[in-house]
Amino acid sequence: MKDEHRGALAAVLHPVRQAAHGVSDQLWIVNDPAATPTPDEALRALDTLQAEVARARTLVARLAAHD
Repeated sequence: MKDEHRGALAAVLHPVRQAAHGVSDQLWIVNDPAATPTPDEALRALDTLQAEVARARTLVARLAAHD
């Protein structure tokens, strides 16, 4: 990987990591008897993760084409 692509890759992967944490948080909520999970919150977390992964995939594919 070219050095100039490292920053772009880190920038696009960070939101994926944050979105994955959101899904992980939903798992904790589901397993917490004191919490009141909702399907809407879980769907929102999954939708966010899916969108961030799609965005990251597009950029990584572009970077791969230039390597």
